[in-house]
Amino acid sequence: MAALPETAAFCIAVGDASVEQARRCRATFKLFHPEIPFYILDENLYLWFTRQREIIHAGEIVSLRSIVGATLAKLHPHLLYLDADVLVLGPLTALLESPAPLTVTADTTSYGLGEPVLNAGVLAARGEAFWHAWMQRIYSQIVPILGNFLDQLSLRELCMEPTFPHHRIPEGKGEAFYNLSYWEHPGEWRVENGVLHRGDAEVRLWHFGGGKPENKHWDKMPPEPRALAQALLGRAEPFLDYAAEAEALEALLAPMEAEYLRGMEAFFRQVPTRTRDDLPAPVETTGLLCSDAPASWDQFRNLEGTGFHRRLLAPPPRFIYAQDPARLERLDLAQATLRREWAGLLEEEGKNAGQA
Repeated sequence: MAALPETAAFCIAVGDASVEQARRCRATFKLFHPEIPFYILDENLYLWFTRQREIIHAGEIVSLRSIVGATLAKLHPHLLYLDADVLVLGPLTALLESPAPLTVTADTTSYGLGEPVLNAGVLAARGEAFWHAWMQRIYSQIVPILGNFLDQLSLRELCMEPTFPHHRIPEGKGEAFYNLSYWEHPGEWRVENGVLHRGDAEVRLWHFGGGKPENKHWDKMPPEPRALAQALLGRAEPFLDYAAEAEALEALLAPMEAEYLRGMEAFFRQVPTRTRDDLPAPVETTGLLCSDAPASWDQFRNLEGTGFHRRLLAPPPRFIYAQDPARLERLDLAQATLRREWAGLLEEEGKNAGQA
């Protein structure tokens, strides 16, 4: 068997619209780096990593990248992660050539999480250490519903620690942008010799950033980057088919399956459980907490001595935590102001109550 390349890239995409985005992300990446494997973890591979097909909120998907990274790093010690809603507009030299254990990109959006302003959707890591540290930070927390931003918060917390080695790619003032969207940074857009510029800096990567998968701000994309992106997508069409690399990854993972399952159960049996008093929560869900872990793995969490109680809601399965067991006996239903993730959960809980 031939030796695997040291470097690989991956993204996670569940659902047809997200997979279509991921195909475009992969294709534009391959246009500049055809020698690097780029794995799209679609629903089939998502099932391999979670042992649970049902997904109740996007946090389960975005946080899973830490588990996937820790696993793929055993095959490829240098990994790039890109969100599916990314288009690569030029060679990602700073990400690929950085010697740092973790290389992150800037973000002008704080999500209300404060400094440092980093984006978890574009990063590179060498070795397994970062991925395991990120896993520990994400899954040790049971928190109020945060939308999709526990991954962002946990990454920022890690990078605030003085002992955690990382490099943030500088942006602007002549440095290339590696994570840019239409609303960020003043300056004119222009294309010179097939290269997009914002002000005096090149733009290597476009991040649509947020919103529903089927509406990623194409209508708000300025004419210059839109024209370049469409031209690159035309050239990248031969790379849209990702089936061969997906099959290759499935073959690589197959002999790792038993070890992976044992490792995930052991991890969740020992992971500490803590909560946060500094995070916002809708008033209707006061006292109710959750994890970003799929219930398939969250079931192994050991609550002995933590003071927490939990209740499994299904389908789709989700563990809800509270320090007061009475708070779990009946969840608040049909609150119009609840965030989207809870709306589906509470709708299902209402159906279950009606059938009781």
